[in-house]
Amino acid sequence: MAKQLPVFFLMPRLIGTAIAMAIYWPGRATYDQRMSSINGIANGDLELGYVYLAAGVLSILGWFLNSYPMLYKSAVMPGNAGNLRANMQIYKVNTQKGGRMPAVVLEDEGAVGQYNRANRALFHFVENVAPLLPCIFLAGLIFSKAMLALVVVYAVARVWYQVAYSTGGYGMGLCKHALPFFVHTIFVANTIEMLTWIAGVRLLQLQ
Repeated sequence: MAKQLPVFFLMPRLIGTAIAMAIYWPGRATYDQRMSSINGIANGDLELGYVYLAAGVLSILGWFLNSYPMLYKSAVMPGNAGNLRANMQIYKVNTQKGGRMPAVVLEDEGAVGQYNRANRALFHFVENVAPLLPCIFLAGLIFSKAMLALVVVYAVARVWYQVAYSTGGYGMGLCKHALPFFVHTIFVANTIEMLTWIAGVRLLQLQ
């Protein structure tokens, strides 16, 4: 898993960069003008491009903090572990009589399993949305219509993820967790991050 981590970092961002450039390049004259207007605040003394780069760094931090536990998750719950992978913690039974007791995990069947996975999907949103918010705001000042479209797709994919994960569980398919995950995390979130990086770099270039 450790060897795969750089791939998980680079590949989604390459996809996000391609989509972000497809948004920026056709309308670059308009977007550059908006960036020049932002640079004009306080006669350019604020150097706001660095704030955009800071938001990009925060987004990478969020990715790392969410990805690092995967180094250990693969040792505890392999890829074919199914709904067991919804567990964020593994507990043990506390006993004073010695002996190794079985691990305690989330119930994954019936209505209780659906409830647990619905809450896991909610936690996944909370884990990832914080570093995304400043990127949405900052890049949205420049790529306003595109940002609205991206956030709408993100919201739809998140609802899809919530419903699919709770009802269908772990796996690939329209009513499983993987496809909506790819949409909101691999495609949309990385596109928003890369728009922020593009804006930050161009703001400094145009200053």
